[in-house]
Amino acid sequence: QRRVKVGALVADAGLDAEALWRVFHLCGTKRDITWEDAAEEAEALARDKDVERGGKLFEHLNKHNSQLRGGRTAMLKKLQSLAWVPAVAPSMNPEDRRASQLLPLKDLFLPSAHRHVFAVAPSLCAEADPMVLEL
Repeated sequence: QRRVKVGALVADAGLDAEALWRVFHLCGTKRDITWEDAAEEAEALARDKDVERGGKLFEHLNKHNSQLRGGRTAMLKKLQSLAWVPAVAPSMNPEDRRASQLLPLKDLFLPSAHRHVFAVAPSLCAEADPMVLEL
C-alpha cells in the first residue's frame, strides 16, 4: 500500500477537510485506533523504516494509551519486539538529538521499566525533553 499525506491531497483538490471527515465517519472510518491497529501500524512503519511516522505513533500511544480498546497485553508484547520507536543514534555531539533509527522498546528500556513505557514523555523523539512521570 502507498501512504500519502491526506492534508496535501485535500488542499490540492480544494475540498473542505471538515466536511470530508464527516463523510468518512459516516462511511465507517474509525475515529481512533485500537491496540491491534497500533501493532499493525508499527509493523508497517518498521518495514518502511519511517522514523517520522514512528514518532507520531509513539506520541499517540503515549497520550491515548488508556483509551485504546482491544487486546492491550498481547499487543504491548508485540510492540515491545518490533523496531518501530524512533531513537537517537550514539554520537559524540550532544547537540545531535535527531532521531535517525528505529529500535524495539525492549532495547530502549530496561526490563524493569517496561510496565512504565507509556508513562514516559516521548523523550526518544528529538523535539521533546526527557521526563519520567511517576504513577
